[in-house]
Amino acid sequence: MPAVYPIRLHEQIARLRKKHRMSQEKFAEALGVSGQAVSKWETGACCPDIQLLPAIAACLGVSIDALFAADDPAARARLLTRYECTGDDADFAAAAQAYEQALEAGTATLADRRDYAVLLARRSISSAGGAEEMYENILCAAKDSRDEDYYRTHIQYIRLLCWRGRADVCVRRYQRMTAAEPDNWWAVYLLALSHMQAGDKGEAGRLLRGALKRFPGNFYLYTLAGDLAEGAGAYESALSYWEKAYADNPRQIACLYNGAAMLERLGRRREAVEMWRRIVDWHHANELFREGETDMPLQHIRRLLAGEEKA
Repeated sequence: MPAVYPIRLHEQIARLRKKHRMSQEKFAEALGVSGQAVSKWETGACCPDIQLLPAIAACLGVSIDALFAADDPAARARLLTRYECTGDDADFAAAAQAYEQALEAGTATLADRRDYAVLLARRSISSAGGAEEMYENILCAAKDSRDEDYYRTHIQYIRLLCWRGRADVCVRRYQRMTAAEPDNWWAVYLLALSHMQAGDKGEAGRLLRGALKRFPGNFYLYTLAGDLAEGAGAYESALSYWEKAYADNPRQIACLYNGAAMLERLGRRREAVEMWRRIVDWHHANELFREGETDMPLQHIRRLLAGEEKA
């Protein structure tokens, strides 16, 4: 006996089939039914047998729950609740897909939009917790190596903790490191970055000025000093620091990207174009060049030149 469904399953099947650019005939063939059967499902003349639902969902790339969620806010809310209870990746994917389909179909309510934001926020919090644990494990395992990758992991760890509102944890940690390792410029860099991320730009600047006197010609210190100067509106100082960073390590061009983006934001088009061109030239001259790496800089150049012509 065919199943009876409380919502418009037929519209969902038709919408998803068309989204996948699949004809009724190919869809029917994949399911082992006739094209006439699919036609009847999509017009609402009849419903598919309940035993076919797993195959239909798999063919359309959705969960069974998602088949029923596009026109049913309560079904979407249940998917959100289930993810909140389980934290399972598959449950997150099912809920996200249901909300995205409702948004695409134009049937999402205000509550749907709010709940989708809740879903994404909870996923971010969960992912951030996992990332923090992974960073801590990496730092513990690599504490004896003290290579560049080890310290770059610290940088990402600081950014994550500060994003989570735990800048004080970072500041205390790297205060202890600088006290224990006064001649380690990385320790000063990490402490300055912690203060900067925490919003204490004055202390970050003080630390960096002292570090640059003690450790001149340091790419990382110059780059961070440039970032700090830009945030303070000292744009010429920022450019000067970034140029010094590039001079210290011409194989690293993050500082050039920073300068190009800043000049563009300031409306200094010609200087921005020149900086983006330097970046393009660097990529072509570098033996590690890969196709596609110059696409973004070239897009900026074209946009800036087009804007200059209009002006």
